[in-house]
Amino acid sequence: MDPLLKAIGQRKPVSFEYRAPATGTVTARSVSPWKIAVRHSGWYVVGYDHEREAQRLFKLSRIVGKVGRAGKNVTYEDAHDIDLSALDSHSARKSHVAVIAIAQGRGHGLRARSVESSFAAPAGFDAREVQYFDPIEFSEDMAALAGSVVVLSPKDLRDEVVKRIAQVALITPASPASASERNDQEGHVE
Repeated sequence: MDPLLKAIGQRKPVSFEYRAPATGTVTARSVSPWKIAVRHSGWYVVGYDHEREAQRLFKLSRIVGKVGRAGKNVTYEDAHDIDLSALDSHSARKSHVAVIAIAQGRGHGLRARSVESSFAAPAGFDAREVQYFDPIEFSEDMAALAGSVVVLSPKDLRDEVVKRIAQVALITPASPASASERNDQEGHVE
């Protein structure tokens, strides 16, 4: 967040790679950042997207890699009349409710934006209901909390979270087995 705050203070445009919430596609973006805002339990940079030629919100957790400078001696005027609700695509989308189980003593931020649920939760977990707007984004958030959060309902959201966790497991390299472990697995004895 520091490079963005510095760029906002100096009114300097930045560039970064950004993962699209709907497709997961990563694209290069050049943005004149105006402010940092908290919306729907996430941190966003608000600014002018030069590729899209429009004002946009960018979720910080979707920025891939480092934020760099765009244009050496370019500056811009600060936008004082930003209407975040007009930029916020959540306001135009249908909301959904998920039933989740949060491990006791964990997920304080998620607990703050959820309510108790009458669903049965696994031992050591509390059942909660939470509102969300973007199923893809929410499934990514829930997958990132694996071990602390379990999606109980709806089934399609639960299936998506399980799929995302399985994808991560496939790309996470396993630790290399020692020679004796490989021999044991192959039936060899040293």
